[in-house]
Amino acid sequence: MLAPRFADVEQLLVTRLIAVTGRRVVTDLPAEITQPLLHVRAFGGTGLDATRETVSVDVDAYVPPGTHGHPDRGAAHDLAQEARAAFGALPGYTAATAGDVTATVLRVATISRPVIRTYDESAVRRCHAAYRLTVASRG
Repeated sequence: MLAPRFADVEQLLVTRLIAVTGRRVVTDLPAEITQPLLHVRAFGGTGLDATRETVSVDVDAYVPPGTHGHPDRGAAHDLAQEARAAFGALPGYTAATAGDVTATVLRVATISRPVIRTYDESAVRRCHAAYRLTVASRG
């Protein structure tokens, strides 16, 4: 008997967030942040049964300095709110992921609402949020 195969939730989210927000979405941060972007990382979680699991996801919105070189907290928060709205619309969304596994998002819960967090000493601003998804996989 083959072991159950679960969806690549990061791939599912990157694809969906790009489609919904039109923003750059990555799983690995570039060396230099020169344009607004969303950074998505799945962590933890647990299998509920042979086809369903919960997955926790960190989402960071990064925004480089504005046209005058000043930090822009508001733009970072606005980008994080775009992502939050996209997560709120995920239940019922179905898509193919790596390895011919199809995933359906069953539920989304907010673990931590978007909040400005420190990043580094540059003028780049970061706004962090965390979500918990329940996902059903087939394949």
